[in-house]
Amino acid sequence: MSARIPSTVLLINGSPTGVNRSDNKNHKPAAEKKTKRAEPPSSAQSTIETVKPPKTTTLSTPVGANLTNTKRAAEYRASAKKRKHRAPAVKTPGSSSQSDPGHESTCLLRRQHQLLKRQNDLLVLENSRITKELEKTRKDLRHANKKLNQTLNRREDIRYAGLLSPSANREQGMKDTLCSFDAELEKRDKEVRHKTAQIRELEEQLDSSRQLKHLLRDREDATYRSIPNFWDEMKVLRQDVSDTTSYLSRALCKDKLGLLVNSDSENTDLNALIKESLADNVRFLTSSPREALRAIIFTFVRSRVFYSECWAALHCEGHTLRGYQQVIENSTPNGTLEAIHRCALQCMVAEGHVYRKSWLPAHVKEVQDEFMRTFASILDPTEPEGVELNLAGSLRQLLTNAFLFRAKCLPSRGTRYELAHFMPGNIFDPDIMEVDNTDRQLLPQCRDEGLYRVRFCTHGAMLLHELDETSSGMDAIESLGQAFFTGDEGGIAPEAKGRLISAKASVILETLSGIAQ
Repeated sequence: MSARIPSTVLLINGSPTGVNRSDNKNHKPAAEKKTKRAEPPSSAQSTIETVKPPKTTTLSTPVGANLTNTKRAAEYRASAKKRKHRAPAVKTPGSSSQSDPGHESTCLLRRQHQLLKRQNDLLVLENSRITKELEKTRKDLRHANKKLNQTLNRREDIRYAGLLSPSANREQGMKDTLCSFDAELEKRDKEVRHKTAQIRELEEQLDSSRQLKHLLRDREDATYRSIPNFWDEMKVLRQDVSDTTSYLSRALCKDKLGLLVNSDSENTDLNALIKESLADNVRFLTSSPREALRAIIFTFVRSRVFYSECWAALHCEGHTLRGYQQVIENSTPNGTLEAIHRCALQCMVAEGHVYRKSWLPAHVKEVQDEFMRTFASILDPTEPEGVELNLAGSLRQLLTNAFLFRAKCLPSRGTRYELAHFMPGNIFDPDIMEVDNTDRQLLPQCRDEGLYRVRFCTHGAMLLHELDETSSGMDAIESLGQAFFTGDEGGIAPEAKGRLISAKASVILETLSGIAQ
């Protein structure tokens, strides 16, 4: 039985060191061959060549070895293996010693070379790993990009298909588009409506401001704008006083009137009214009863209507009204409260307002009752009932028109009105007085100062006074309740001559005989 082992032939310095089977002449005995071991190649050898054996080699018995059985062949192979592992290095000719410095440097270079080679291998491995990871990432990204492109293309196809095809997708897309458009239009419509409401509100405020300005635009030329109204109103008042005088004169009792003239009593309201209008000339009730009654009635209306304290209460009474006025004064520019109050008064006196339905009739009734109580002592109870009813109706008409006239009297800032009434004995002034010729009295032909004096005034005149206005806010509102200037003893204040804004006052002059007396 033969074993197959690799065979190695070492060539040292160009000559073989193994056994040459073809050389039968120079072969040595086997015992000598055993003692001689193969030496490893030295680093000093110039050439080391390795010859690879064929793939299969049959182990043959060396020359000179008479191996007759299998046991001896196995021992030979075992001894050959031992020699291979334990054989000491054989020095060859020309090899250097272990202690040679060149040998040490060569070993160091070899180790460094091996270290660098190992490092290079590790770097190559790391670069390879990184390259693989980057390649994997690139593939993943390309795959994700491909998916995204597919999704995008699919959506584009769906969108175009929905827009171009008459299918349900297109209808749904159109519905979505229309819904978005409707939502946007509704949003814009709300904004437009809001802006329109703001514009409408601003226009209303502007119109209100214009109306307010138009209603109060009188104070540059208040006299010019007021004269036509005062002329007309005073004319109506004059006619109402005349009508009431006619009915009152019919209802009087001459006997009671004579007793009143001859009586010295001054405690009655009628005596006080006669003294206020005729001074101490009570005899005028018998000598000129109609004119005297006109003077008395005008004085009564003047004091009870135009100079009544009820107007101050109308402007300022009421806790709620005061609260509103205070809020407006504190929250608006200066002068706004007065302007609004003037507009409120003008609205109040219009027809259909609660002022004309409740406040005005109540005050008319109160003053009417006071008038009837005042003249009750000289009325004739035997007169028919119709006479008293006519008197009451005429008096009601007189007082109603007087109250309405007074409510319209709102002087501009820095002005006051005066309803002038002249007392007996005042000097006749043709600039503001005219002779009442209702009884066909002769008018004076010349004007001699101090010659003509007023006997009594049957109808007064409206005057306008200018003054320095310093009030504002609530004080200005209160001043509107005191629109009429109080003259000296019921006549014109000597230090403040007013300007005539109505017809002249009607007076009865004293006769020459009266002056002489």
